[in-house]
Amino acid sequence: LEDLLNLVDSVCAPLSLIPGDNDIHADVSKKDLDAASDAGKQWVEVPRTIVSPEKLHLLCSTLRLESCKDGVFTKVNNIVRRLCKVTENRECILRELASVAQTLGIDAVRDLRALRIRLNNAMELHQDFLESKNVTNSSVTSIPSTTVTLSTSSSELKLLRVLQTLHSLCAVLPIENTTKRNDGGLLVREELVPLLQSINLVPVWDQLTACLHAVSVLEGGSKE
Repeated sequence: LEDLLNLVDSVCAPLSLIPGDNDIHADVSKKDLDAASDAGKQWVEVPRTIVSPEKLHLLCSTLRLESCKDGVFTKVNNIVRRLCKVTENRECILRELASVAQTLGIDAVRDLRALRIRLNNAMELHQDFLESKNVTNSSVTSIPSTTVTLSTSSSELKLLRVLQTLHSLCAVLPIENTTKRNDGGLLVREELVPLLQSINLVPVWDQLTACLHAVSVLEGGSKE
């Protein structure tokens, strides 16, 4: 898979030369034109190739695969960035990435719910043990949360990566010498808002909050 993505990345490499919205477009100078002519070469515009939605769907769906490790993600991310230099590709890719994030969000909720059940079971077992031993010393009323077997699924990490990719594709670089300061924040395009709303991350956040609360209790924190 990684070798195939390397090939696709090489084919898409010329698209990186297309100036983006944040890039300063400069015409080729006469000096560069003359130098190319003297060398028997000529300047040409990079073709703005439009990829079919079906192929873009297959490319973005790679991010859901269990075989999508760091190297594969990096390659897909690089290919996506280059293809997004073409407006028609960009619109389709953003929709596909949002769809992938939504699916990964469902997987993450399932995994976090299973983890929360195991954490709650560990809490109940530990509480039963303390009650049977009449333990009141606070120094022994906690157990390491690491004793709970964690899921081997990587859906949460994949979800985070896809969201980071969406965010970076919709980011707007600040203009130099601007009179308006951004105060450390990052500007994004309005198109990111409906994409995030379509993903619906509230269930993921709810399950994550519940898991963090259970971990806190296992480590000796309050149950409230």
